[in-house]
Amino acid sequence: MDAETARRQLINHLPVEILGEILLWAGANHWARRGSQGPWYIGHVCGLWRSIVLALPQLWAEVWISNFGETALSWSIRMAELEEHFLRSANTLLSVYIFWAEDLPLERNMLLMELVLRHCERWRSLVIVLSSDIDGLFKLLAPAKNRLPVLEKLDLDFSWSGHVQSEVFLHAPKLVDLAYRGHGAGIQLPWNQIQICYFAGSIGDHIALQSAQNLVSLHLNVESGRPPPGVPIALPRLRHLCCSGGTDLINLAAPVLESLFLGVGSHLDLVSKFLARSRCPLKRLLVKEDIAGDYYVGRPVTDMKSVIGMLQRTPSLEVLILVASSWPEVPDSASDDSDADEYPSPEPDVDSLFDALQLTGSQLDIVPNLSTFVYGLPYDPIVWNSFMAMARSRSFASARFLGSWDLSDVFVEQNVKEIKREELRMLVTTNFPETWIKPGRI
Repeated sequence: MDAETARRQLINHLPVEILGEILLWAGANHWARRGSQGPWYIGHVCGLWRSIVLALPQLWAEVWISNFGETALSWSIRMAELEEHFLRSANTLLSVYIFWAEDLPLERNMLLMELVLRHCERWRSLVIVLSSDIDGLFKLLAPAKNRLPVLEKLDLDFSWSGHVQSEVFLHAPKLVDLAYRGHGAGIQLPWNQIQICYFAGSIGDHIALQSAQNLVSLHLNVESGRPPPGVPIALPRLRHLCCSGGTDLINLAAPVLESLFLGVGSHLDLVSKFLARSRCPLKRLLVKEDIAGDYYVGRPVTDMKSVIGMLQRTPSLEVLILVASSWPEVPDSASDDSDADEYPSPEPDVDSLFDALQLTGSQLDIVPNLSTFVYGLPYDPIVWNSFMAMARSRSFASARFLGSWDLSDVFVEQNVKEIKREELRMLVTTNFPETWIKPGRI
């Protein structure tokens, strides 16, 4: 018996439930269509795998719905597949993905959505990505109103909403997780029960958050600009916040905020005002600057004076991470076309930050409880002595730096160590909600 046959026999003796979990795990990161049609492909591998997919309804729990790229024949085949798919899923709670991109004949769209809506009482997760006929789809979804008893997660993604008005999701008693990427839509949502939210859209749209009094985790990504003045948004239970910069925070207040992830280190003066307004027990702060952005050419990217102002308003801070989205390329010294003189590389005054972070035992000391400080900016501090003095004054704190700097001429304190990028990614994941961290972001 060869090794391949022996391995196959070992696999064949695994319980169906374990094999099913392996298949679910293997398909977890696939695009929705592959996940939806996965059981069909698996069932054609061999008799054993066919018995697995027929025995485990949870393998059929992810359903992909689309109205684009279908001929009359392929559409009929797809409808038959969906009928079978829903049948195989039995009573399993469903994750449904709807991708709406074409204006198909109304009759065809109605038949498709009628089939999907027969099972809306089992929708646990719903993703809707729209690029066409938005009003038409929401009219077809209307029968689902008051029929979403187990819907927990909702993801709405559309760049233009037309004149859509809908209350289809207003009565979903278990809905707590919302991703909303829309502009000016009149879609009514049960904001008072949302606990986790990703919100992207036009500035001013996020005024809807006024009703989100139970929000715990929020990721804001609104377009540039300023919301109307004098419209306060108090979020009394918000503990975790991620945003692009200070303009997102201009009207917010979060009195129990514990972690703040700033995706772009811009308008930090507004962040300071937000912290002063909130008076929150912030424990974890990450500021990431966009080195590559043309917007920052020729000017300091991270204003250390503003960073110090933020730290003065967060005495309970324990973790401080300063990182860059990318490291600038080393200019070619042989190139005659170098723009280095015309656009000098911006270098913030990190020396002032290190000096401000030194503990002296006076009442002017800031962030006395800081236990972890990561310096991940791509500026070689010729002021390493200042960095080491800061670390020496905080001997019980961990001071880390990202990058292979030459420290041969500097006495390195025992609590100072280099941090690798993968280790930094794990540190960020540990201290900030994992849903914020995506590949390439840190």
